[in-house]
Amino acid sequence: MRVSKIKYFYLKRRLGFFILFIFFHGVMIGNPDSDPEYPKRKFILFEGEPYHGLYSNMTRLAEWIYIVKNDKNLGMIIDLKNFFGLEQNFIDLFFSPVNDPQIKFSRGRNPIFLKIRAFPGYPIFWNQGLFSIEKRKWVKKYPTDGLSSFEKTKWVLNQADSYLNPQIHTYRQRLNPLINQYLKPNPDLKRKIDSIVQSLKDPILGTTNQSHVIGIHLRMPDHFYKESGELKFDENIYLDQVEKSIDDLIKDRDRNSIKLFVCTINQPILDRLSLKYHVVASDIPRSSQMNGDWSELLSGSDHYLNAEGALVDAYVLSQCDQFFCGPSNLAMFVACLNSDLDTVLLPCFKGWKSR
Repeated sequence: MRVSKIKYFYLKRRLGFFILFIFFHGVMIGNPDSDPEYPKRKFILFEGEPYHGLYSNMTRLAEWIYIVKNDKNLGMIIDLKNFFGLEQNFIDLFFSPVNDPQIKFSRGRNPIFLKIRAFPGYPIFWNQGLFSIEKRKWVKKYPTDGLSSFEKTKWVLNQADSYLNPQIHTYRQRLNPLINQYLKPNPDLKRKIDSIVQSLKDPILGTTNQSHVIGIHLRMPDHFYKESGELKFDENIYLDQVEKSIDDLIKDRDRNSIKLFVCTINQPILDRLSLKYHVVASDIPRSSQMNGDWSELLSGSDHYLNAEGALVDAYVLSQCDQFFCGPSNLAMFVACLNSDLDTVLLPCFKGWKSR
């Protein structure tokens, strides 16, 4: 009798586990045929990584959209919450909805089979004090496929050499139509972008010709490093080096015909460039400090306006005549947003990586 009870107990427990497995399998994988509104495909949930920068997440999002659009059996739900301290889905706040059965901005009742955070080419990442690994055997096509320089690592961002590699143009062309289709600013954000773009096109006071607009994105000097992070860009020479790089690149142009659209939270470099050039900058908080992360330096300012300002900057940069930059996720996103934009790595940043 005792043996029978034990067997019955284990049989009951196994049955319970089996029922739970069927239930959760149905929740995670689901049956797309149960609702005709949803196509027969598996959805990944892209949540991004709020602990990383906005454009780190925006660029990896663009890469995942490329992967999904190259596999008709895949779909993706984009749910970026807790970015810039905002609890709402970042995509819902600033971008227009899209009508595509493969790409959705809300979870709804779509079946989810995997949550995604990291770059497609970097499956191992740090997540809240733990290493996480995303399995990628099911990915059919990467944005870097066929590009010999990036074929093995599938990794493009953060290294200055990527910007000097002629193959990077193919990468930009692949992501460009997807970014412009699926990450289209909503009407309110677009009005603010268009207003700055128009002011940049207007002639400089006292002239009649349309200005040649050069967009410039500058990070804090401690964001650039060499030798596995041990060597940081010296803040004592940063202002001089950046200024000299810009001077050298435009020395043959008439300064009275040039406008610089400068995107930075570094007030000292903005002040330095304003002494000799016609500088336009968006109205965002800035810091007098030379080093630090925006999340710390601007912690007391409005989260929504910070996020909006960061987006305005990137979309305006993409509409400039030229773009000068250091290696960064924002710079690569801008270069993909306009794949024909003349993107130039500032000479002082050659050989440097960017965190």
